[in-house]
Amino acid sequence: MIDKRIITLITLAKTKSFTKTAELLNLTQPAISTQIKTLEEQYHIKIFNREKNDLKLTKEGEILLKYANKFNEIEKQIIPELLLLNENKVIYNIGICESLKEHIIPLMLANYSIIHQNVSFKLSIHSINELYSKLRSYELDLAIIDVSNHELRYKTHQLNADNLVFGINKNNPLSQKDTIRLTDVRNQNIILPSINSKTYQLFSSYVKDKGLKLDNFNIIMINDDIDQCKTLVKHNLGIALFMESFILLDEDIKSVYLHELTYSRNISFIFDREYHHEQLVTELSKLYFKIIAKKEVTLL
Repeated sequence: MIDKRIITLITLAKTKSFTKTAELLNLTQPAISTQIKTLEEQYHIKIFNREKNDLKLTKEGEILLKYANKFNEIEKQIIPELLLLNENKVIYNIGICESLKEHIIPLMLANYSIIHQNVSFKLSIHSINELYSKLRSYELDLAIIDVSNHELRYKTHQLNADNLVFGINKNNPLSQKDTIRLTDVRNQNIILPSINSKTYQLFSSYVKDKGLKLDNFNIIMINDDIDQCKTLVKHNLGIALFMESFILLDEDIKSVYLHELTYSRNISFIFDREYHHEQLVTELSKLYFKIIAKKEVTLL
């Protein structure tokens, strides 16, 4: 379905040789030249410059190549999806932001796919900017983000609000409380994420607002690895600050709020308004809360 000239452009940009491109595409060299010329005439641009037996893309050519690659990627997705549709199967490409990679989202998607055996997911992790770029190029069907969506093109469906909490081993007496104060943690071993993290900065500001310093606390480790922090808490070697969703399914760890330290992030689905994914995201949201309530990994 994709214009053959697009394939020619992509191939020529890689080989930088009309001869090699002709060989790879099983065409004559004049045919390659003609296809590039018709593209230049169609878009009223010059695509390549010749420099000492070398082909270099012009700035206009770089833009055209960028979109040619996107068209090519979309083309690659069409046939597999049509084949799946013939088998009464649907596959969704879902991207999540990097800050959610430790979240229980994969469990939600896996459970949904097990329950609805005609549905499967391709899950990928990207920065926020990359997610929007891939949505615009139709490489993703949906994205899951933890920041506000300000692009009117995309519809937002909130999944959940995620709160900052202390993760405390259930054998620690503090786990019997739902909320604790700074005085409760002064004698605790504390594990914090890196100094540049938002969590560290929030806790540091909170401590200063209370007229204290971080030096007044026994901070035993700075560690950005969520799994390592959870392991330390499970061995009752310290308490750690987490987004609550990271420890929801850990039976050995209790989520405890720190009095007056309020920070939450809204986790939401976003998708193009042209596509009707409302039923899917509604069902996924219900399943998400079912997983949290039952604390089960598999719901079968």
